[in-house]
Amino acid sequence: MSAGGNMTVAGLFSGKGGVGRSNLAVGLSVALCRKGERVLLADLNSSLHCLDYLLGMEDRMLFGLSDLYKGASPEKVFSESERTKGLFLCPPPEEDFCTDPEGYWAALKQGAAAVEASFLLLDLPATMTGISAFLLEKTDIPLSVTTGEKAALFGAEAFEAQARAAGKQARLLVNRLDMTDLSSYRNGRESVKQWIDRTHTPLVGVVPESYELFRCSEEGRIEEAGETALCFLNIASRLKGEEVPLFSGMREEKKLRRSLLGF
Repeated sequence: MSAGGNMTVAGLFSGKGGVGRSNLAVGLSVALCRKGERVLLADLNSSLHCLDYLLGMEDRMLFGLSDLYKGASPEKVFSESERTKGLFLCPPPEEDFCTDPEGYWAALKQGAAAVEASFLLLDLPATMTGISAFLLEKTDIPLSVTTGEKAALFGAEAFEAQARAAGKQARLLVNRLDMTDLSSYRNGRESVKQWIDRTHTPLVGVVPESYELFRCSEEGRIEEAGETALCFLNIASRLKGEEVPLFSGMREEKKLRRSLLGF
């Protein structure tokens, strides 16, 4: 049984800002919907929220999580994406979530149930205090978002320790991986395998740097064809409990595994 009953709660965490949590949140939400799920995507980054812009819904967001907490109906607060059927957005609270964390959490869960969401995906602030620390306890699948930067990997290592202390198993989600020179990962450059070892976190997926990913981060658009969409679909499958090999279906799949994972 998940923390949300019949609903799976996944959270995008990081110990460092600028790793691309929000564009991953959009990509994963779209992929889950394409796999038949209903998703409530909750933007919980009050100071730097952007999901409404990425999803092209900024003109429709008249209410937020604070209104839901105060008794507004989910139909008034949540908006369904015109681009992706089954994807609902919950805007961030105007007030500090941690003034009444259990109350806000109860409102969010009830709202997700009202739209029959099978996945509640949380886009959280970078800091691992306050709302992020509280919601780690509520999350079924804590996703540790990192890039290959040393500071981001340090943050991922710190998050793994915090998740383990909370009795949770973090899963590593690598974003914006540079794949322009795969041979460099076999000739001295740190590989994804070494990042897994450094952060002590099992890998759930890799999203390479690409023009498609740029469009996702700038416009919130994920083309159905292309390897970025395939990466998100593969990760979504793993979040659903399916066994999908890393880089499944991608060009040079064996070369990618050998270069980045060593097998």
